[in-house]
Amino acid sequence: MNFTQINSLRKAGQLDQAYELGRQALERHADDLWVHRAQAWVLYDLSKADAAAGNGRQLVQRIAEIGSLRLSTEETIFWEAMLFVWGKYLRSLAGRLRPAGQAARAFFSALSPLPLARAGKGYSYLLSSFLSVKKNLPAALVADFLRWWDLSLLSADDYLPPAAAGEQRPGMALAERAYIAYAAALEKGCSSAPAAEQAQWREQLQAFLPSLKNLVDAQPAYVYPPYYLGKLLLLQGEREQALQYFRPFALAKQRDFWVWELLSELFPPASEEHLACLCRALLCQSEAMFLVKVRQKLVKVLLQRQAFAQAQAEVKQLRTAYERGGFEVPRAVLQWEEAPWYASAGGGHNNRSFYEQHRSRAEDLLYSGLPVREVAVLSWQPDRRLLHFVDAAGERGHGKYHGREQIATDECYRLWLVAGQAAGAYKILRLAALAAEEGFPQLRRWFSGRLHELPNGGGLADGVLILPAQRARYALRAGQQVEGLAIRAWDRRKEKAGWRCVAIEVEEGG
Repeated sequence: MNFTQINSLRKAGQLDQAYELGRQALERHADDLWVHRAQAWVLYDLSKADAAAGNGRQLVQRIAEIGSLRLSTEETIFWEAMLFVWGKYLRSLAGRLRPAGQAARAFFSALSPLPLARAGKGYSYLLSSFLSVKKNLPAALVADFLRWWDLSLLSADDYLPPAAAGEQRPGMALAERAYIAYAAALEKGCSSAPAAEQAQWREQLQAFLPSLKNLVDAQPAYVYPPYYLGKLLLLQGEREQALQYFRPFALAKQRDFWVWELLSELFPPASEEHLACLCRALLCQSEAMFLVKVRQKLVKVLLQRQAFAQAQAEVKQLRTAYERGGFEVPRAVLQWEEAPWYASAGGGHNNRSFYEQHRSRAEDLLYSGLPVREVAVLSWQPDRRLLHFVDAAGERGHGKYHGREQIATDECYRLWLVAGQAAGAYKILRLAALAAEEGFPQLRRWFSGRLHELPNGGGLADGVLILPAQRARYALRAGQQVEGLAIRAWDRRKEKAGWRCVAIEVEEGG
């Protein structure tokens, strides 16, 4: 029987003989499914060799031959094996530049008509392999492949991070990688495709948005999908929705300048919000050359506002960045330096104080809508960036804070925070000191009463704890009338909130 002979030759490693026998058998027995299957496995072995050698043209021809065989989707074992071969070939393209796009396009054109078993680990491996080479591919090919692969076919394991899925490496889930790759391709296509192709790109974007929104809602641990959803919504002109979805990502990445730059794009160039976000971007720690595009945007805004002194300072910063980086100063910077306004602007060499004036407006865009809590600081450990506090309701909490503000114990602050996993633990996103007149009577209160002596040398007056050092400083006697200012504190012995004296006024003759 032909298929038995073909299989024997293949298993013996005589692939050329097996292939030729299979070709002849197909001519004589075109309706014999077993012959088709035997020849398919010969092509599998030949494809493995082609993929290992990086022989893309030959591999594409093998795919076409496999397509001519009468194999159905039910040939799951064969398709699974082939998917891993094709995936390994795609990964081999990752080191190439322009040839990768041509090879991947030819590969995809040959592959897409096949009746693949479109599920299983092999199918996911093919997707993962394609994503490993996507940076070298045109946006149109990335979009075509992902639309053909069909992200609705992602398995439950594809939504897990690699470690949870049994792989010993960190990184994003395959689903997250795939969605952001498609979103990035759509954003690039809608932003740069010729006018004749815009309608097609916009149609794809519109169809993809509901799926991306569902992913963001269903997978809150994914960091980057909200970022791309915000960008796509912005392309649609839906600024409010873009800000809504972009905000969680921006909160997580707010120390990166480019997050604030993107946030600025959510607002009209003439708006205060746009200016504030550019200023906030320039307050981030980053290399000077990374910030040149932000500075150029800011110069244009400042010139529109006739803020020539600030514009001149930015231009000076631009020249310094380019010269220190060893780059040619761009023509735009030279034109600004030669403009009539520049010589008489009278600006300094940096605008940091100007940026600080706009910090709050920019940060309000992120923090509006977040939980806010007014607290008294119990302790601040700057080396660990750890803040312990008690709030107006008498609840104790703690959290990490990475801002630059000077924080003082026994002072009151307003915190913007997100609850952590453990009880009483928070991530503190923003902090602002309460004014002296704020926080009464929940966090601060005036007290007045007779001093009751405590065994440790301290005292109590009107329910307020007076420390031994305070009593000694003012030579306070038991029964003496005492007045002062108290702040919310924590009674460790009773494990509940109390009050502690922070300022004393002694009534003479008490």
